Amino acid sequence: MATNSTDFGRERHLVTSLKRVVELHRHIRLDKAEQARKQFLETLSQRVSERTGLPIETARRQVEAVAVSARKLHEVRWFGGR
Repeated sequence: MATNSTDFGRERHLVTSLKRVVELHRHIRLDKAEQARKQFLETLSQRVSERTGLPIETARRQVEAVAVSARKLHEVRWFGGR
């Protein structure tokens, strides 16, 4: 507990710094998750292209469309369609 204004200032600085660190880690986790999602969709697109003979760009569009539909369906089921 702060006993004077200097201690209070230090505690406030530490809390602010901790909040920044937590926010940074959250962004890092989100960035890693987004990178993993993109890599998965790219791998899936390549497999679709190889197995169906579709051009890679067409396969990417198809895979992305399915991913968007799946995400929307998940949101409706779990979050009431926000």
